Amino acid sequence: MRFFADLPNMKIGILLFLCLSPVALADWPQWLGPHRNNYQPDSPPMLEALPADGLKPLWKSETFKSGFEGGWSSPVIANGTVYLFTHYRALKKDMKLPKRNYPWLAPDKRGHLSPKEYQEYEVNRRDEDEALGKYYTFIERTYAFDAKTGETKWTNDKQSLFTRFLQSGTITVDREKLYVMGAPRTMRCIDAKTSESVWDTRLPGDHRDEFFMSSPAINDHVMAVFANELYGIDIRTGTIIWSKPEYKNTHSSPTSFKNCFIVNRGDGHTACLDAKTGEERWSIETGARMSTPVIRDDLLVTYGSSRKGGVRAYRISPEGGKELWRNTESADPGASPTLIEDHLYVMGERQLSCISLKDGERAWKEMLPLEKPRYTSISGADGKLFYPWDGLLILSANAQSYTPLIHGKINAEGTLNTREGHWNAMGLQKATDQEKAKQTFRQQVDKQGPVNCTNAAISDGKIFLRRKDHVVCYDLRK
Repeated sequence: MRFFADLPNMKIGILLFLCLSPVALADWPQWLGPHRNNYQPDSPPMLEALPADGLKPLWKSETFKSGFEGGWSSPVIANGTVYLFTHYRALKKDMKLPKRNYPWLAPDKRGHLSPKEYQEYEVNRRDEDEALGKYYTFIERTYAFDAKTGETKWTNDKQSLFTRFLQSGTITVDREKLYVMGAPRTMRCIDAKTSESVWDTRLPGDHRDEFFMSSPAINDHVMAVFANELYGIDIRTGTIIWSKPEYKNTHSSPTSFKNCFIVNRGDGHTACLDAKTGEERWSIETGARMSTPVIRDDLLVTYGSSRKGGVRAYRISPEGGKELWRNTESADPGASPTLIEDHLYVMGERQLSCISLKDGERAWKEMLPLEKPRYTSISGADGKLFYPWDGLLILSANAQSYTPLIHGKINAEGTLNTREGHWNAMGLQKATDQEKAKQTFRQQVDKQGPVNCTNAAISDGKIFLRRKDHVVCYDLRK
């Protein structure tokens, strides 16, 4: 104690802070966060407004491709490292693509086709996609970036195959291993330190051009993952322990619960399975399909692709489940709810809803100023909501009212600023041709945001986003 008495007060405070504070970053090691419910419970206070000149990125990673050229996997963080899975396609040397006869048609471009004609069109489009796939090479590349600097620690490459949409399941990190679904129907384990492949397990079944977006959940030494059917795999060896061929899903991910997995079976039912044996303990008709079941303690929340399913809450145990309430005012093809304290927040049909966990009553709803948002889930930390769609929308997790804090847009250099801030910084308010100014803004700002349909990861007050050609990190600590 004499030593402490001789130190200045400031040094004592710093020393105590270091002793009491966690050394490692608070991890976001899997799809939808540490507990697969979209929330980071360990967070320092975060910004509620941007600096006047915007917020520059703490770092940007090396460049890569995304979307139709590299997939839609989301970043995860564990042990001071950001991991990202990509599925590249690259045109083979000296190859020239022929003109497409059956391009993808947006819903507003299908009016000239009857339902039967459109069905036939889609069959022809799939055949054409598969034929065009032979003009490309496909590579699965996994990246490891330093979470403090963005420097690439290592990459792991594997030759891959054509899938109709590029593989986009998000990595799950468990201890010193990474687990991710590759093509074709191949579950992979990679050493997080050395980048070496530990094992690859080809799951049973034929493969034509199928793609799977499911991310594995781990319970003790067993992993559950969908590749159309549901599989239970020993994470130590890659051995398939059990399978559920009657469960059909491609996008939804399982969630761990005690000694079980909770899964959306794909037929509108949510089931509880014994993690070791795969035996179904119970199932409930929830209307949930593509979303991921969200659990906090013994509370299960499901979300349907249609309003018929809506949002539902259940009190569950390994022995059964009891419905508490249902709210049929929202639906989304793939987003999952975010649970913060005694309310949940859910995206659906361009509107954000705040719903009471006590009785399912909607506290408020708000139409968001975004273009066709869907599939992307809201990340939560420090009592705030973070929604990456064409930019970054940050709101207070406020059960009384819709309370936006920051509506940020990202420019080509990566600066996060308000729309007005970017507009003024570019001098566009002085432009004589305002239509041309709007086009310039769209190219340099509106199209520079996060990859739509990817989720944000949050760790130690920092947010990690996947943009079209790199991962970007912003320090949002106060």
